Amino acid sequence: MSGAGVMTRRSLLAALLAAPAALAKAPPVDALLVGDSLAYQLGPRLAQSMRAKQRRLALDGRGGSSARQWLREGWFRRAVKQHPARIVLVSLGVNCTRPERPKLGDDIEALLALAPAPVLWLLPPPLKMDTAYLREAMRGEAFAPGPLPLESDGIHPTHEGHTRWAELLVARLWPESLNTCQRCGATLAHLGRRRRWWSTLCDACNVKETPCDRL
Repeated sequence: MSGAGVMTRRSLLAALLAAPAALAKAPPVDALLVGDSLAYQLGPRLAQSMRAKQRRLALDGRGGSSARQWLREGWFRRAVKQHPARIVLVSLGVNCTRPERPKLGDDIEALLALAPAPVLWLLPPPLKMDTAYLREAMRGEAFAPGPLPLESDGIHPTHEGHTRWAELLVARLWPESLNTCQRCGATLAHLGRRRRWWSTLCDACNVKETPCDRL
């Protein structure tokens, strides 16, 4: 019986030692969403929309955080290490202080350099506050959801707004049906890689700011 007990302890020890290796071989999630309160609130709706397409999401959202904090505190480096993902979604920039804004482009480039997977920056919907500095600082690919219903603070989307944002994002990342311009209804033939950031509008509507003719 003592021998059986020794074997049990050894088996348990072997299992514990093998656990990190097993975790390391675990398949990555389909997307990792990191960022500020916009990311934190979007996360549950996005996870729900992704589950409908058999996709998995990991979330690390920190209310009131800025791109500079995610760099300085090491949050971004830890998040991408703890949650291997096929694509990293980032929602940061709205909380950048005025002194941080001139260096926001550099902060974005530094975050992009730390990512082991492609990064898609989530630009906020039109807000009551001015976010032109965020678009000007943008590097790499980004996604703009277009106008969404907002809470009374003029910053955070409503439940309906987050649901719509999640649906648009999932449709752009994993297009399994025809995508249409949210302004004119024209079919979007591509994900807008020729543009500086992804949009839910066709090229003509992006340029004209008015509905274009249907294709």
